[in-house]
Amino acid sequence: MDNVDKQCKQVKQPQNASSPIGIVKIKKEMEALRKYVDGSIKRRDELLLQTLREVLKTKQQKQKKKRWW
Repeated sequence: MDNVDKQCKQVKQPQNASSPIGIVKIKKEMEALRKYVDGSIKRRDELLLQTLREVLKTKQQKQKKKRWW
């Protein structure tokens, strides 16, 4: 029974998440995530711009064809 009591006390004790090592690790993970998100947003924006250019180009070509017919 003492073993169970010890485990319960350990679970109830708050974990020290604000240790300097933990904070540094979290900051590094956040920085890596920020870089990933920034890269993803940049790629998304580039794809959107490329798609818009292609749509506009196609639309202009269709309008030119209509003028000649």
